[in-house]
Amino acid sequence: MRMLDYQLTDMSAEGKAALPKILDEMGYTGRYVISDFGISINSNALPEEEWNGGHVHKVRENVIHLMRGEIFHLNGKSVYVFGGARSHDISGIADKKALEKDYAFAILQPDDPLLQEKLQLLDHYGASTRIEEVNWWRAEMPTKSEMEHGLQNLRKHGKQVDFIFSHDGPASDVAILGGGALTIDPLNQYLDKVKQEAVYKKWFFGHHHRNMPLTDKDSVIYDNIERIW
Repeated sequence: MRMLDYQLTDMSAEGKAALPKILDEMGYTGRYVISDFGISINSNALPEEEWNGGHVHKVRENVIHLMRGEIFHLNGKSVYVFGGARSHDISGIADKKALEKDYAFAILQPDDPLLQEKLQLLDHYGASTRIEEVNWWRAEMPTKSEMEHGLQNLRKHGKQVDFIFSHDGPASDVAILGGGALTIDPLNQYLDKVKQEAVYKKWFFGHHHRNMPLTDKDSVIYDNIERIW
């Protein structure tokens, strides 16, 4: 299950209480989770459609979710997209053994009978804590099949696109960004394979809350607005 997140900002308690009925009326029954952090909609429960040459999930009439490894043709340009990234502030499942060993990071299970006890304990130690299916999902990282699909799709299009948009970046770019201090994960390694195979003009990725050109073609973007064509 992949979730699309929408933040709840200055919404009143009454507004949050009314959200389930509103979302049900919009057709999202059984497709969303509401928490203190926002609204998460299960994109895999949404209709899948073809849009400008690639596959998308239709969220609303003018809101779409671009699926991983797809190539879209926009205004005469081709764009390869690949979402996903590992959360920086968590590491591992908070079972009893993990709690005894390390109080720094944790992913808790919502049906854990000791959930509240663990939350209080982790909060005491200043931990960054997530609860699975509430504010953390395993699908934040792509599956092997999604990665394979992305490479196959790229090869099917002759390995040539104008632009690449991804949430996290290739390992070689992340190494430059962090001066070798950032952890390289399987997604970064996969995106490096894409970088080695693809012929492209520009690659933009985010995730690291920085605005910085890394190579003559690759840039990390946070809050800059870039004109690309």
